[in-house]
Amino acid sequence: MAYPGGTTQDPHNRAGIVAAMVQRSFAGPIANVFAFAVFLFGTDLLEQHPLATSLFLGLLTLRLLGRVVFTYVRGKRVPAGEPPLWLIGLSAYALSLPTGCYAAFVLHSNGYEGWNTVLMYVFVMVCAISGTTALAPHLRLGLGYQASLLSPVVVTSLVTDGVHRWVGASSAILFAAYAVMQAIRQNAEYWNAQAANDALRCRAQELEVAQAAAAAASEAKSRFLANMSHEIRTPMNGVLGMLELVLRSDLSAGQRQDLGCARDSAQSLLVLLNQILDHAKAEAGRLELEQMDFSVREVVRSAAAPFHFQAAEKRIALNCNVEPSVPQCLRGDPTRLRQIIINLVANALKFTTSGSIEVAVRVESVTAQRVLLSFHVTDSGPGIPPDKLETIFDAFSQADSSITRRFGGTGLGLTICRDLVELMGGRIRVESQPGRGSVFSFTAMFTMPSGEKRETEPARAEPPVCTPLRVLIAEDNVVNQKILMRILQTSGHSVVVAEDGLQAVARFSESPFDVVLMDVQMPRMDGLQATRQIRATAGREVPIIGVTAGATPAELAACFEAGMNSCITKPVDISRLQELLARV
Repeated sequence: MAYPGGTTQDPHNRAGIVAAMVQRSFAGPIANVFAFAVFLFGTDLLEQHPLATSLFLGLLTLRLLGRVVFTYVRGKRVPAGEPPLWLIGLSAYALSLPTGCYAAFVLHSNGYEGWNTVLMYVFVMVCAISGTTALAPHLRLGLGYQASLLSPVVVTSLVTDGVHRWVGASSAILFAAYAVMQAIRQNAEYWNAQAANDALRCRAQELEVAQAAAAAASEAKSRFLANMSHEIRTPMNGVLGMLELVLRSDLSAGQRQDLGCARDSAQSLLVLLNQILDHAKAEAGRLELEQMDFSVREVVRSAAAPFHFQAAEKRIALNCNVEPSVPQCLRGDPTRLRQIIINLVANALKFTTSGSIEVAVRVESVTAQRVLLSFHVTDSGPGIPPDKLETIFDAFSQADSSITRRFGGTGLGLTICRDLVELMGGRIRVESQPGRGSVFSFTAMFTMPSGEKRETEPARAEPPVCTPLRVLIAEDNVVNQKILMRILQTSGHSVVVAEDGLQAVARFSESPFDVVLMDVQMPRMDGLQATRQIRATAGREVPIIGVTAGATPAELAACFEAGMNSCITKPVDISRLQELLARV
């Protein structure tokens, strides 16, 4: 900051002052070139006063050459640095003193009449104005410049005889006062601008620190959620796996019903975990869409299938209507589309106690490469109050504070639907009237398949028959070992278990296997390192199926990069695992 008078004791501020004055004064020496031309070719001052004019022009020449040399040297120095303040003052006074004294000499010699005096007055005013701007950062230097430039002219105008004496003297005094006021004003404006610039710089630094802190917090939250995903999915795999195995055994009707309730509760916990992870990824901008060919009709059918039993229990009609104009095959992300439909149907079924629910799909627009579809989920539930429609898609928001207590849920389902729809290039909205139900509708953009379009629905393949295989299971969790062993042994496979990656590599080298189930996170050596070692030493391509509690695209991509052929996430879907083994 500036001290009174525009000076400073801070060496950093002093350097800033000098740098500002150097930058502002570059136009001055250039103006001297025009001054030379005017004095030599526009006046007869050299003829009238050869000695004084020659001395004046010589001083201007020396000042101009000095500035050229200084600029050249300063540009060659690395770092450039800045000249001392006294050198800036010397350069300023090298212009103001000779100019003021020479102008006073011309005025005293020629009087107020004549072109030469008028020209000198104009030159003095130009020097005063340019000097005020160049020296604005340093008030004392600026005032000294004005005093040395204008004082000789003012004094001479007062003592010079002539008709226009008082007019000339008054003009010189008024202009001197104006130049001093301008120097003070521009100095204040300069330091006010510096203060504002410093405040903006400090604010920018604070924002950078805050941004770095927010990024670190986001990264820490992502790591926490990834760790929690693994820690929760691993025991959930044991819970769901054991329940599924028990449900496949001989049970009484009451036992099957009780275990079914336990399985449904465990699956609800898994849905909650997936919603929290999806919301975190959406906040971090890490939600990604896959691109594959799929059937919209099959996605709608499979999304609605799990709800038909619940709808029948509540005596609610659940209908799906896909218009014939919807192409049989499109390219996009069927998993995320299914997730949106499941969330909306589950939401409708949760609040609807009678009537019907309909899922409708139609074409909004179509081009040679893209198709925009609109999806509508209509229910006959209680409806949503008008004042809640604006916040229905906000995170952790419910239309009624009692909804969580009555029906459960986090209020994240609709938020995730909105994020996914926007990723698909569409928009989601809701229309509702209390007592008359609600209509949730969204649009989504898909592309035509890269190959030939399928005009008919593909026939559903029968479940493949799996021949007995020799399977190596690399898994450190005892419960998960038992689940995988029971699943595989029930299907007629022979199983060998390794408790970590090192054992898996050793077991693999001891005897041949048809397939390897490789857990990703294990002690001593993880599944990724074990897979790389097996790929480096195996004489033949043995299929390796990764089993991971991580659900992010980056974690799945790491599995394939390590050399795994496919990957399944925990909790393990038994039918999906059997399908992969059947392909082997």
